[in-house]
Amino acid sequence: MGLGSTPSHSQVPDLLFLFGLAGAGKTFCGTLLAERLGYYCYDLDVDCTPAMRQAIVERRPFTDAMRDEFFAIVCERVRELQAKYSKIIVMQAAYKQRHRDLVTGQFPALEMIWIDAPDALICERLEARGDAVNADYATTIRSNFEAPSVGRRLVNDVVDPNEIWARFQALFGA
Repeated sequence: MGLGSTPSHSQVPDLLFLFGLAGAGKTFCGTLLAERLGYYCYDLDVDCTPAMRQAIVERRPFTDAMRDEFFAIVCERVRELQAKYSKIIVMQAAYKQRHRDLVTGQFPALEMIWIDAPDALICERLEARGDAVNADYATTIRSNFEAPSVGRRLVNDVVDPNEIWARFQALFGA
């Protein structure tokens, strides 16, 4: 399969969930993959609760209760999206394994893909973004991230979209 070709429908699930640290490039990868695959793309951060938004402003980590409330919303949003679109990519940090397990338990056909990048590059990206999640805050909450021991991992340490696409294709044996 050439660089510009698409993995077959049977190789890529209809529902992809990109997760990883703030600044790893979930939105960049999600947008790129959605464009190339013809999927609908949705950033679940849009659905953050008011308590989560306040925690970010105050540079506090999220509590388990905040995450639990949010992931109930996430599951409902994914159901709503599935009612409208047949092929979907969603992105959200999903720092805790139990929340990733919750989502995959409710959507067995969903494929989780860990978007990862080197720490120094993540800090650069966050500083360049200039939004509420800066490098200092990301460092504070990093210890809350539970790296998965199994699954698909896409390393986003380049700026070339064709290279990210090739890495994605390799994840699915294309």
